[in-house]
Amino acid sequence: MSGGAPFRSLNAQSVKRKDLRELCKRLCEADTAKRAKMPGIGEARADTIHLGGVLLCELLEMTRAEELTLCDTSLREGVIWDYLEHRGIDPIPHRVISDPRRRSVFELMRKYERDDPRELHIADLSLSLFDQTQNLHDLGAADRELLEYAALLHGIGRHIDFENRERHSRYIIRNSSLRGFTDDEIELLGLIALYHRGAKPRKRDDKLENLRDHQQHAVMVLSSILRLAVALDRGHSQLVRRLHVESRKKDLRISIDGPGDLLLELWAGRDKLEPLAKALDRDVLLERIALAPSAALEHHNADSFVPPADEPAAASVAPAIVHRA
Repeated sequence: MSGGAPFRSLNAQSVKRKDLRELCKRLCEADTAKRAKMPGIGEARADTIHLGGVLLCELLEMTRAEELTLCDTSLREGVIWDYLEHRGIDPIPHRVISDPRRRSVFELMRKYERDDPRELHIADLSLSLFDQTQNLHDLGAADRELLEYAALLHGIGRHIDFENRERHSRYIIRNSSLRGFTDDEIELLGLIALYHRGAKPRKRDDKLENLRDHQQHAVMVLSSILRLAVALDRGHSQLVRRLHVESRKKDLRISIDGPGDLLLELWAGRDKLEPLAKALDRDVLLERIALAPSAALEHHNADSFVPPADEPAAASVAPAIVHRA
């Protein structure tokens, strides 16, 4: 608004009160014809928009609010929702998720038929890897949340085509008006999904060159974690039930456990270690070893996590393979 690039969507964008004041002043100083030519206004709103601007600025002054968070829905959606609820009509057939961001993600999963246990399991694996390597990547809670949502949405591109599905996933994420996410967050979600398979992210990529340093780092780390998490469910059977990461001075040892020999998961996972080794600047080892129940993954439901049932650890051990950074 104050000289920056226009928003791709209004969802969750924040506008400062001082910028609204400046815009309102410009609208009031212009006549109706000039206002009609301003981008996004048009003739239908030109004769009243400046009055609405004055009212909005005064409301912000009265509430002492320094900024306003935008939303692309209006009062009519709320009126319709209230009408249905007061007449005992359930507006949606499934349980309402309280967090609008999470609700928007799960709705998109349902739309593209990816709301199945595998996506939830991959999100569990991703978050476990993130938490246990946090001292190396130094990313925060906001990045963790983006990783979770990218893990849940990484497979929606299959609805268009199995080949190049990562590109289709990014396209859907960028063009689905996810509620509660800023443009930057949607762009990062799409890039994490894009780079979870196929080409590996590089700073010179044209898709990354306009990102800030922290955002580039986040894409490289989070996409490499998601890439490994997807590989650890190569058989689509959710067999990896426990995961433990040991961070040492020069390497990272990832141990997995679950029913069966996990040979397929080990083979697939070891093939995807290079991006993680590079992102964390550590040699990475992946092994299958009997782990204590305390290493069990936390499991998703729509609103939060619920602990899994305890399962006895298997006794078999597979040799470790090292991937150099």
